[in-house]
Amino acid sequence: MAIGEDGLVVLEYRIAPFPQSIFAPNSLISRPAKNPFMKLLASLFVLALSLVSVNCLSQSTPVHHVDSHEIKLSIPETQLYSLEHQQSMRRSVSWQTFVESHIGWSGFFSGGSTLPHRAYGPGIIVSGSTPEERAQSFVAELSETFNFEASSLTLFGSYAAKDLDIVEFKQIINGYPVSNSRLIVKFQGSKVILFGIDLDQEFSLNTGDVLSSESATSAAANGIGYSIVNIETNGGLSWLMLGTGTHLVRELTVFSVGEDNMPANYHCWVDATTNELLGRVNTVRYSGGCPQCKKGKEIRTMGMMSISGNVTAELYPVSILEGSETVGLPNLFLNLDGGVYTDENGDFSVNQNGPTSTTIGLTGLWSTVLTDGATPEFNLQLADGVNSISFDGNANLRELSAYNSVNRIHDHMKTYLPDFDGLDISMNTNIDVAGTCNAFYDGEINFFDAGGGCNPSSLIADVVYHEYGHAINDIFYQDNGQPFNNGAMHEGYADLWAISLTNNPHLGQGFFDDSTDGIRRYDINPKVYPQDLVGEVHADGEIICGAWYDTHLLMGGDWNATMELFSEAYVGWQATAMNGDEGTAFFDVLIDVLQADDDDGDLTNGTPNDLAILEGFAIHGIYLLADAEIIHDNLLSAAGETMIDIEADVLIEFPWNVYLEQVNLNYKINNEVTWSQAVLTNTSGDTYAGQIPAQDNGTVIAYYFTLEDIYGFESGTSPVGVTAADPTLPYFTLVGVQIEAEQDCDFNEDWGQWQTGVAGDLATAGQWELNIPIGSFAVLGDPSTIVAPDTQHTDVVDAEFCFITQQSPSADGSIY
Repeated sequence: MAIGEDGLVVLEYRIAPFPQSIFAPNSLISRPAKNPFMKLLASLFVLALSLVSVNCLSQSTPVHHVDSHEIKLSIPETQLYSLEHQQSMRRSVSWQTFVESHIGWSGFFSGGSTLPHRAYGPGIIVSGSTPEERAQSFVAELSETFNFEASSLTLFGSYAAKDLDIVEFKQIINGYPVSNSRLIVKFQGSKVILFGIDLDQEFSLNTGDVLSSESATSAAANGIGYSIVNIETNGGLSWLMLGTGTHLVRELTVFSVGEDNMPANYHCWVDATTNELLGRVNTVRYSGGCPQCKKGKEIRTMGMMSISGNVTAELYPVSILEGSETVGLPNLFLNLDGGVYTDENGDFSVNQNGPTSTTIGLTGLWSTVLTDGATPEFNLQLADGVNSISFDGNANLRELSAYNSVNRIHDHMKTYLPDFDGLDISMNTNIDVAGTCNAFYDGEINFFDAGGGCNPSSLIADVVYHEYGHAINDIFYQDNGQPFNNGAMHEGYADLWAISLTNNPHLGQGFFDDSTDGIRRYDINPKVYPQDLVGEVHADGEIICGAWYDTHLLMGGDWNATMELFSEAYVGWQATAMNGDEGTAFFDVLIDVLQADDDDGDLTNGTPNDLAILEGFAIHGIYLLADAEIIHDNLLSAAGETMIDIEADVLIEFPWNVYLEQVNLNYKINNEVTWSQAVLTNTSGDTYAGQIPAQDNGTVIAYYFTLEDIYGFESGTSPVGVTAADPTLPYFTLVGVQIEAEQDCDFNEDWGQWQTGVAGDLATAGQWELNIPIGSFAVLGDPSTIVAPDTQHTDVVDAEFCFITQQSPSADGSIY
């Protein structure tokens, strides 16, 4: 506590308003919750300090299901998008050397290294006759600039999208591949428009004698309380880059059966020299592998057709709510004339005379239906001429509806990924799997019968589309040698495949037997990054799917245009980001979408649909002004009866500065409810200045800054996390005060004692107390599930105390 000349006091306190483990490039709102020292000034004329509560520790958060057997890999996320690291790397010699030669390029950087995770800008012409040759030439330049060993790289593969080519390299160290290494170069024509370097730059290897694979198997299974069916080793030894160094690992899959007979297949990373279990993630994708052998559709010369006809069935084409219809069964296999398939309407014709008998089963080009391992089938007689065949009575509504839905989603996928043949197979479609209220994908798609308050999931078409969407994600990535790691991306993109076919943002209507409510919906209450990130993949996936859905609406509601853009950006391999690193994945998506939309290899002059894309993603907290920083020293006091000068530096990389419209100063006086706003003027270089009107002595002013882009979105704030709707910790200044001393809570207790929790306290979300904060975690020991912070933010060594509201009772899963 400090006494000023006018009888006023100063208190310093520090609180983290957001979970500390989620760091993202999207905006300053998405940055780590590392607020600068905040000062609150109040009058000594009152007998007790009355503070407005900070809404950070007292809000309850919904509890989502978290698999207790999963162990997240220790990725260096704490450094990846910190303001300090990004600023330091952008000023590094290597990056400055690159941008001096390539004007207009921007980038953000991998944690703990000087290597840009993504760099992008106006196209750079590179010599070579093929994308691979051009990429190798460009990588040689990069290796000299960014000081990595090009000799450790091997060409991994290339992918050609409609207008783009992507070439990828992998790193090999001491004969072993680095499994999560990647150097990609993206071309538009002969020009490089993006590159990304995720390599072990210093070869900081954790090595030792390699232990037996049997001991690794034991480590992988340790702690799994489910019944274990099998354990398989996934290839040989490899390196894995983590925040703790680069480990030599064995990768294994533990196949198990969990609650309600649900499979739980765990992909595990085990240190091959210590048998430490580094990570474990369940690869089964639920609603809430190994595909079958490909079956090619036979093409034959048409001649005189003797037997023809149509195969129909009554089924639910949408859901149980919409009722049943009789439709033609598409792509169904008929054992006639050596084998033939019905067309999209269920019609067929063969050059074979009748009468003839045959057996027809519920199996075709893209789906084989199985109930308890058996495919519904029946015998029939076919005559010459037209035959009308009904499957009714030979298969139930669940089997027939699921078969029809799989065919629809397969054809929808082929419209936008015509060259992808990894799912041109007859997918096993399992009906009435043991359990209730769910469906899942594990290399096959599986649907539960009625029970537990739910209808059969096989009757809900978009639930089938969602599960098949998981197959699209997995197999498309696998066919291109990529791991689809990120669970939130998996769920969000599976939802997108579904709603892009149904044109209904309310997914899963009819799932529950007592309600028309669905599972998720995207037309209300948009999920925003990072505030709505909770560490549960379905909930977190709503952020990225919602960004696509709102972009779709802003592009005119044309799903064909949206999915053409999606399929072009799909090959950016955004989902290779590990769970817990959603900030990387989501921002990668935004860059890839803009580049997919670009028509001249230069983002600085805009793209045809940039307004819709940027607004759609901004609605969900994924912002364009990714690297912006607002640097400001809190003005603690100001003279009375005179205009108050405010100044801040705004650091933003070209080309994104062309999207900055204005810097706003938001302020309010004393206990006013409404914030006033003034636009700052760019006075020189990065500096912006403005004024707050003159105030009387003793006035308390709260203020904060926002960056506004040319589309009207406020995509950056200072302090971090402050908004007009939730002004958690703005800056404060007191008019007419001379500051003599400051209270820091830890080492200056002789300056007086504060009184809290007094009558008339204006706290709205818990009473203030001075204490050492106890963190609260959804899963104890998993920092990515933190809800309430467990430290105060200060640069004073050994400082522990801070003012908090509603102390957590414990850290063991309590949500406060």
